[in-house]
Amino acid sequence: MEQVPYDRLNRGTPRGSVMSLSESIKNDGQNLAMDFLDMRQVPRHIADEGPELIRKLKIVAERIFWMGPENLSIEPTGHLDDGLPSYRDRVATINTPDGPPLIS
Repeated sequence: MEQVPYDRLNRGTPRGSVMSLSESIKNDGQNLAMDFLDMRQVPRHIADEGPELIRKLKIVAERIFWMGPENLSIEPTGHLDDGLPSYRDRVATINTPDGPPLIS
């Protein structure tokens, strides 16, 4: 296993990232959960709604999302055979009436 650099949010691997985000949302750590969002490429009017996005993510996660941590990579590089760019890893697929959106 590759050495994982220290990160206060435990984002060194896909599994660590998802588990830490889940814990921060579950424990109502909205300020901490905001640290997980990369809003640099998001339009300002949406980025300003970060806390609301966290609230909505919590609702979705509680209602329809379950992901076993065993499916998430413990390697810093994630799964390299999933057809996604090297900086992304598939977390889950949620089915909707319009088809499954990709969450990565």
